Amino acid sequence: MEQAIVHSQGQVEGQQLAAVTLSEGAREYARKSRSENTKGSYKSDWEDFESWCAAQGAASLPAAPSTVASYVADRAAYPYGFDIVNWPTSMD
Repeated sequence: MEQAIVHSQGQVEGQQLAAVTLSEGAREYARKSRSENTKGSYKSDWEDFESWCAAQGAASLPAAPSTVASYVADRAAYPYGFDIVNWPTSMD
């Protein structure tokens, strides 16, 4: 199954997408649909994924399913974002 690639310019594989006009109420609803903390978490997670991909020499967009699976497996090994087993117990 072929996947469409959506670019930030509103194009899908060379096709211009139709502009979507939202009412002010719909725009306001969309703005408030996620808290600032949630948006900050999404941003931080995305930056981590991009950084991990760069270190692996993998594309973050579009990411291959194997890239996403490898990232999740890598991060699951360190749920706190660092190697807690080898975390220093004292300051040297």
